Amino acid sequence: MRWGVLYRSDHLARPSARDLGRLRQLELAVLIDFRSSAEKALAPNRLPRGHGIKIVELPLFDDADDPMGVGLRAQIERGDLAGIDAAALLIDANQRLATKFTPVYRQFIAELLAAGGAPVLFHCTAGKDRTGFAAALVLRLLGVPEEVIVADYLRSNTYSLTAHRRTLFLLRLFKGQELTALVRALLGVEEAYLQAAFEAIDREYGSFAAYVRDGLGLSEADIERLRDLLLEEAGRTR
Repeated sequence: MRWGVLYRSDHLARPSARDLGRLRQLELAVLIDFRSSAEKALAPNRLPRGHGIKIVELPLFDDADDPMGVGLRAQIERGDLAGIDAAALLIDANQRLATKFTPVYRQFIAELLAAGGAPVLFHCTAGKDRTGFAAALVLRLLGVPEEVIVADYLRSNTYSLTAHRRTLFLLRLFKGQELTALVRALLGVEEAYLQAAFEAIDREYGSFAAYVRDGLGLSEADIERLRDLLLEEAGRTR
């Protein structure tokens, strides 16, 4: 893939001055925000002053009663862990990303094509589920081998858990091991979550090729254009 064209991120609500400087250096053309309205209200992004970046809001899990919505966070903060199965929640979420929210990902790919190879950052709150599926989807469209896609997806475990190391330590200290284990699980990813998404695509559309054509609305010319924009010449797959 071309370097410096696509960036996957968690939220941008609390950047340091150094972070803002780094964001400016990326010369982003487009920022795609997958967060719900409630998430954005709780933690609005902070971007470099006078940035000129095109902001595209593509909310996922935006319903107030969505199982992955802010209600889950409130329940955890109350210490009410009854009925919360992290793996089941995240498998269900990925299945819905691949089916119910196909129109959102259709627009996501359209934005990448419209950017014409200019730098794009896409993010949600944690940068691993909604954006993790988005990244895996792009890589699969580009013809990247499955094992590489899975390895890229699983790298979120390193970055997410490192970023929340202090939070997990304090949770264990003041709230106990049970809550800490749940939050840790929700902050991570497993190969099974991504597999659940692609298996849902096969059930819903019959094949990934049919999903690309009928769900994402992409032609062969669109895919070729995406590869022209995002792949180095030596990595082209025709």
